[in-house]
Amino acid sequence: TVVLLRFGSAQVDYALLQDSSLLIRTPDGVRELKDTRQDVLNVAYYAEQFSHLAAGETFASPGYNDSLDRMVDNERRVRNAGGFYTFTGLRGAAQHAVVGSIPLTSDTEFVLASDGAARYWTTFGQPMSTVFDATLTSVYELVRKNEQGDTTGRAFPRVGAQDDFSLVRVRA
Repeated sequence: TVVLLRFGSAQVDYALLQDSSLLIRTPDGVRELKDTRQDVLNVAYYAEQFSHLAAGETFASPGYNDSLDRMVDNERRVRNAGGFYTFTGLRGAAQHAVVGSIPLTSDTEFVLASDGAARYWTTFGQPMSTVFDATLTSVYELVRKNEQGDTTGRAFPRVGAQDDFSLVRVRA
């Protein structure tokens, strides 16, 4: 997970790489910034994997693993060669970061999240806005509780039973 913020007097510059989310809360609402290229690339594979889980297979079953292997092979064809980028240390990866600037006011807030932490709103259905007010521990505990209560991924379809969890909240 790589999310960088640079604070100026009137704006915040950001850069993020794949598998990272940046939530921004202003008086106008909450919005999420992320690199969606991997998600778009894998839509059909996610549907296939979730159908295996819904049929009673597990994250370790042959059909599920075959689908996951094909998805990863498909990703490798474009990874670090014009598709989505992970922070591999390869020259040129930074050129593919999602970058921009937003105005900074005294009431702007930020949440930087790994894809595992983003499961709070992407997979487990919690409103994005609540991550700004809940304790970080409670967000973590809800994600882990839902993962542990659904080890097969049937109730909450996802690629793996458990994922990394990185979450940082920044208030201007």
